[in-house]
Amino acid sequence: MPPPKASGELDDEELKELVLKIVREEKPGSVGELAEIMLGRMEISLSASEVARLVQELEEGGRIKLSETPRAFQTFMAYLMDRDCSLPFWLVVIAIALTWASIYVIPSEFPWVIPRWALGTLFVIFLPGYAFIEALFVNPLSGKKELDQIERFALSIGMSLALVPIVGLLLNYTPWGIRLEPITISLSVLTLVCILVAVYRRFSQTSAARLEEA
Repeated sequence: MPPPKASGELDDEELKELVLKIVREEKPGSVGELAEIMLGRMEISLSASEVARLVQELEEGGRIKLSETPRAFQTFMAYLMDRDCSLPFWLVVIAIALTWASIYVIPSEFPWVIPRWALGTLFVIFLPGYAFIEALFVNPLSGKKELDQIERFALSIGMSLALVPIVGLLLNYTPWGIRLEPITISLSVLTLVCILVAVYRRFSQTSAARLEEA
């Protein structure tokens, strides 16, 4: 196999093809790793800034994709406390807390009961299924979505309609029976467990971003 040409003997298009070949075969984790391969192992006389320029032009041409390197978190608790990373979890917690408040704080007389109806509907018809779908389908960090938002919304309602009767059936065979408090507690626990699993799966998938050939 002949030795690779120096960069002066390769035009931009040939260098871009070489970048694509390295991305496909070597799978560098970052632009920096790509530059190291080209500067070292491939013995290409090319500066790091020139490699970055080639990568940028390839991305603009739709031939490769760049994804941001996610922030590193030392512990799951640190990840959970980050508002941007765990926003779905905290929104679910707030919705559950408001539902409990509507049951025990808001009067049952009209029109005060309207927020109670709205929160109760959200709590029963949407939240359990939403948390379950979030745990089941975690968006990869590459940016490719397993489900779009409309699909997630529809599946969340459908899954809630499947899960809630199962919870009610199981409670029917317990000493507590199908009453307001046992149902509220059971659905709250189910929803919180599912959304915690979803957040933990995202945390465990946090890794260095990679260059991907489009």
